[in-house]
Amino acid sequence: MRHWWERVGYGVMGLAIALIFAACNPNNRSDDSSNADPTTSLPALKPFPEVAVLVRRGEPLEALKDPGSLDNLASIGFAPFATSLAGKYLSVQVKPELASLKPAETETLSLTLKDEKNNPVSGQFTVMVVNEAVLRLSGYRPPDLVETVYAEQPISLRFADNRQDVTLSPLSSPLEKGWGYGGGFSNAAASTRLREDFQALAFYNGSVIADDSGQATVSFELPDDLTTWRAMVVATDGNLRFGQGDATFVATQPLITNPLLPQFLRVGDRLQAGLTVTNTTGKGGKLQLEGQAGEGLEFADAGDRRTQQNQPDAGTAAYRFTMVAEQPGTAQIEFSSLLGAETDAFSYRKPSTRQGARLQSICRSSGSG
Repeated sequence: MRHWWERVGYGVMGLAIALIFAACNPNNRSDDSSNADPTTSLPALKPFPEVAVLVRRGEPLEALKDPGSLDNLASIGFAPFATSLAGKYLSVQVKPELASLKPAETETLSLTLKDEKNNPVSGQFTVMVVNEAVLRLSGYRPPDLVETVYAEQPISLRFADNRQDVTLSPLSSPLEKGWGYGGGFSNAAASTRLREDFQALAFYNGSVIADDSGQATVSFELPDDLTTWRAMVVATDGNLRFGQGDATFVATQPLITNPLLPQFLRVGDRLQAGLTVTNTTGKGGKLQLEGQAGEGLEFADAGDRRTQQNQPDAGTAAYRFTMVAEQPGTAQIEFSSLLGAETDAFSYRKPSTRQGARLQSICRSSGSG
């Protein structure tokens, strides 16, 4: 049995024409058999772009008396064909209203959805705004949903019967479908007020509806992180067409302070803690620092609570002070800074635990010699 396709490639949900030629044994043909090449048509569906053909020519089965004569009455063949996914992609445009803003300010994203011919279409967006520093750690980006939904599947053939005691195991997919967001928790930079709301995810909305012109907007308030935020958007028009896009904007300010603390604290620890100060004003001068510690964490020298330092006109400098963890709990540290007319402040909490008791095992043995 041989088969050909009318052309090389087809669009998804298009009509594929197969030309099938079955070579038969002349001695095993019924009188009404035809020598004409049959033609069949079928929708070019993904993810199974193949056709399987079963052909039988000969006498009716009920007329065959010899069971052995049932051999070689059927022929099964496979013929793969190509399908194009170009028409399944949508164009998603993401435009932040502000390229740079401060923490706790409001950002607005303008979203546009168009088809492959650049015509606006209505649909639904999924919007996430994520700390770029976290994305660089994980390397995460939304997947290509067209490739995910229309994943290629291998040609396969299964034989089974209808007896109740036969169980067919499902074929495993070569591409797992579905996707999600995973990442860590980030504590980043400060703002001009006391910052204490640090988030890795600034905004998420799984269903933002685009109107008939393909337009939609979302607004949200930023957390206290000073970082680059990446807005990532995936979209669909409800007709199994998908698209995605992204854009970045920056949350920053002239004077930036960040905490300097160890990864963990134990009661009785004596540590060097403090802050880093990044000056982007281009002007140096006297930097005034005021710190507070509480809930089990104290300055070893009370005079370090207020200090004055020489801050360079550019770059980052670190300032450390001796502190003591006196009791278990969630230690809190606050620092405010003033350089000329620029200010910054942050509040940060760190768990402090008791030092675990040491377990010693002493082995003794006795014997007679």
